[in-house]
Amino acid sequence: MNKNTKMGVLFVGIWNLFLLILFGTYLIATKRPFEYFIDEETNGMISLAFLILWSAIWFAIGKHISKDIEAKKHFLKEQYPLIGNEEINKIIRNIYFLKLKAMLQMD
Repeated sequence: MNKNTKMGVLFVGIWNLFLLILFGTYLIATKRPFEYFIDEETNGMISLAFLILWSAIWFAIGKHISKDIEAKKHFLKEQYPLIGNEEINKIIRNIYFLKLKAMLQMD
């Protein structure tokens, strides 16, 4: 399994863990059974399709981000061959955090 696929699987795992915690907490707080989330008309097929679709979306997001990071690392190594891998990783991390900060900033 290559690095990009591993990142996609990691994103799927984080997404499914988030859903498990979210829905589990809701079921415990409201004291409802698990069957509350299973639709009666299709015997849970819609719920399962939701889980599979969003897992596939998060897999694609993780894989795309991994490919993007690798491309930027390769570009930086070509442009600045004297910079080590640790410094390149710091630069990439700062770029992503600055983009995330700019996206979430409400001015």
